[in-house]
Amino acid sequence: IFTTVSLDQSLYPIPVFFINSVFNDDSRILKELEKDSQQYDFFDERFFLRDIEASDKEEVIKVMVTHMRRYMDLREDFLDLVLQREKEAPTSFGNLVAFPHPTVLCGKKSFICIGTLKKKIDWGKHKVQLVMLLSAAEEHPQELPSLYELVVKIANEEENVALLMKEPYIETIRKIMETE
Repeated sequence: IFTTVSLDQSLYPIPVFFINSVFNDDSRILKELEKDSQQYDFFDERFFLRDIEASDKEEVIKVMVTHMRRYMDLREDFLDLVLQREKEAPTSFGNLVAFPHPTVLCGKKSFICIGTLKKKIDWGKHKVQLVMLLSAAEEHPQELPSLYELVVKIANEEENVALLMKEPYIETIRKIMETE
């Protein structure tokens, strides 16, 4: 869980990262994510949603979760777990990006679903237009650092966000991941 508010680690079965800003090169999370880790295939062309029309974050999350249910065997309470996380603290950290995720590891396969919004919406303290719904598989907790590393690499640079907004495709993700 990425959070800008203090959370009791003992209440969550997955790592809790307290951060001032995900986009600060000095932050503990970026140093943690720089560790060598195996890359996993979290993306699929079917996991991209373009020009979502929604008025609030709950609507965006519902659209994305509904879409992912077509391709992934998600827990029945997956939507509730993501909305619960948003209630605890919004998952937007600036740079027009939010990455909602459940409060627990769940599912058999980790994934990242990318959604671009037709218009910017308020998401906590920030405006958002690029949403990365992510989930780490409960059977593969070792994938968590790689999953977060991918998300941070994409969201950390304004150029990456702009490129993904313009070209929301798996090829764009590959281009971003190949750059240093």
